[in-house]
Amino acid sequence: MAGALLLALAQASAQEGLRYEHILTIGSDAGLNPPPRLSGPASRAVFGKPERLSPLVTPDSVAVDPDERLWIADRGAHGVHVFDLLHGEYKFLRGGDGKRRFQCPAGIDADSVGRVYVSDPCSRSVFGFDRDLSFMRLLVDGRKNPVLKRPGALLVSHDLKSIFIADPPRHKIVVFNQEGETVREFGGADELDSPAA
Repeated sequence: MAGALLLALAQASAQEGLRYEHILTIGSDAGLNPPPRLSGPASRAVFGKPERLSPLVTPDSVAVDPDERLWIADRGAHGVHVFDLLHGEYKFLRGGDGKRRFQCPAGIDADSVGRVYVSDPCSRSVFGFDRDLSFMRLLVDGRKNPVLKRPGALLVSHDLKSIFIADPPRHKIVVFNQEGETVREFGGADELDSPAA
């Protein structure tokens, strides 16, 4: 399925090991951003009602929050999609306040209390959102404190105290606390070979 985002559920089976079951596909076989066909009445007459396609363009990372909403960082759409599959709702987040929008969101993770963090390599920033999908703050502000060259993959620790962020150009993982302060770094070209972007 070229360009489609597949979601799978692992089911443990004592005799067969792990099995995977396809649940749903967000996107289409034609890709996540297929070229437009004819529009208007002529198209409907020839092709029928067009398939409702997902708004995904270039999905990069996926996270699920405690409310079971699916968050997808989409570099191509310059934003984050939030799918509430249980309630059939959808929201598109463009970034923080009006002045700080996503440029190319990449890494994403949700913590156990519903906060979601999104890294943006192009702005060297990390955005934070609360449980009601509202922008909280910039955990890392690339304009004021460019501590990260291109923040990529990120992960929130289970104890909620640390946020680990990959910085591929420097071959480092940088650890921040919830206040956005750098706690430590590890890696380097001799220890890590290009952590995930």
